[in-house]
Amino acid sequence: MKYFLLAPVFYFLFSSCSRSDTPTPKAQVYVYADIDGKPFRYEGEDNYVAENRHWGYRPIFYFGCDINEYEGFALGTTGSLSGKPETLDVLGALYSNSRFDTYASGFLADDEERPFKGKCTITRVTNDFVEGTFYVDVYSEYGKGSKTLKVTNGRFRVKYN
Repeated sequence: MKYFLLAPVFYFLFSSCSRSDTPTPKAQVYVYADIDGKPFRYEGEDNYVAENRHWGYRPIFYFGCDINEYEGFALGTTGSLSGKPETLDVLGALYSNSRFDTYASGFLADDEERPFKGKCTITRVTNDFVEGTFYVDVYSEYGKGSKTLKVTNGRFRVKYN
């Protein structure tokens, strides 16, 4: 009988504990990630871009957002969206956290040939929105520096521009 009475207490305790610091999205458009363990949180419909485009001869899916004048994040994938869920290689990424610190990799870096890791998984596509997850490494000094930041637990929901 006492186990029956304790069951609701344990359910309440464990169901109310968050397993992640990533917030439950409230905005229509958002980009969330942990960058070197620190939260990056963008919400809103100002100062962002999301589109299929060409970078030189390559078709890509690209999204980016600015939190303020100095802090922002952008990511581009190999290939444009097909309209269905899929996993794409990250072609490049850029993160800036101040006027003086910009980290980059791939086609958004000064050193485009430097190897890096990154994937973007498209989980849902509609005529208006794209949702997915991502991770990527970026390097200091626009991709030429020795410091690496790991961008993990990335989630996004962006509206096509």
